[in-house]
Amino acid sequence: MRPTAELTSEHNQIKIMLAVIDAACDRLDAGQALPAEHLEKMVAFVVGFIDKRHHDKEEGLLFPAMESAGAPVEGGPLAVMSGEHDIARQLLKQMSDAASAYKAGEAGAAAAFVESGRDYVSLMLAHIDKEDQFLYPMADRQLSGQQQEKLRRMFDKTNAATEDCERLLDDMRGLQEIYIKGIRGAHY
Repeated sequence: MRPTAELTSEHNQIKIMLAVIDAACDRLDAGQALPAEHLEKMVAFVVGFIDKRHHDKEEGLLFPAMESAGAPVEGGPLAVMSGEHDIARQLLKQMSDAASAYKAGEAGAAAAFVESGRDYVSLMLAHIDKEDQFLYPMADRQLSGQQQEKLRRMFDKTNAATEDCERLLDDMRGLQEIYIKGIRGAHY
C-alpha cells in the first residue's frame, strides 16, 4: 500500500470520529447531558490517533520526503497543511479543557466544547479534503518508487510504535454506535 493510501484510509476513520464529535455537539447544544467519559474518549482519539499517529506521519515523514523531492516549504501546500495542524492543536487544547471542565460540572463547559468541537470538525473536514484531493496526489507524483518504499517502511515503524491504537479505534467504534448509528457519517 502506498503511504498516501494509508493516510487516506486513516482519513476515513478520522471522519467517523468527526461525525461523532459533531453529533455529540448537537446533543450538548440541545441541552442533553452526555457522559463525561464520552467527551474524554473523543479527545483521547484526537490526541492519540489523529495528532500523534496521523499528523506525526505527515509532518515527520511525508512532508520532509516531499520537501526533499522539491516541494516548496515556505508559502506552499506543506506550509498550509502544517499551519492547519497547528490550528487543530489549538482547538484540541480547547476541547480538552472543555471536556475536563464538563467532567468537573463547570458552568459553560458544554458550550465551550460545542464551540471548539464544531470549529475542529469544520477545519478538519476541509483539511482532509485538501490532502486527499491535492496534497496526496502531488506526493504520489513527486516521490519515486524508491522514496515511497522508504516512506512505507518508516510508516510501518511509526505504526508499530504508536501506543493504544486498537483501543482508540475500539472506542471510536463504540462512540459511533452511540452517536451516529444508522447514519454512519453520511455527510462526511
